[in-house]
Amino acid sequence: LLTQYPHVIKKDGRREPFSKEKLRRGIQIACKKRPVSVGQIENLVSRISRWVQASPDKELSAHKVGQAVVKELKSLDDVAYVRFASVYKSFRDVNEFMQSLE
Repeated sequence: LLTQYPHVIKKDGRREPFSKEKLRRGIQIACKKRPVSVGQIENLVSRISRWVQASPDKELSAHKVGQAVVKELKSLDDVAYVRFASVYKSFRDVNEFMQSLE
């Protein structure tokens, strides 16, 4: 049975199917050289994927998915959280980044 995931609406308006692989890759990059196990990453990917799949919406914004990942990473590893948040929020400058951290 093929699982139907909602489409993700990117910042530029493009729509693409939700990808567990893309999600995993982004989380792995954020967790690189951090004390986060492969199992912890897989659990996080599973939780986010189930949350996306359970959504009644046919489309979810990339922002909403990113927020869910940021929330999960924050409880897992502070550095991975900051790394992911800095990419996902694409800050304009250091001040904006620092405000977000506070």
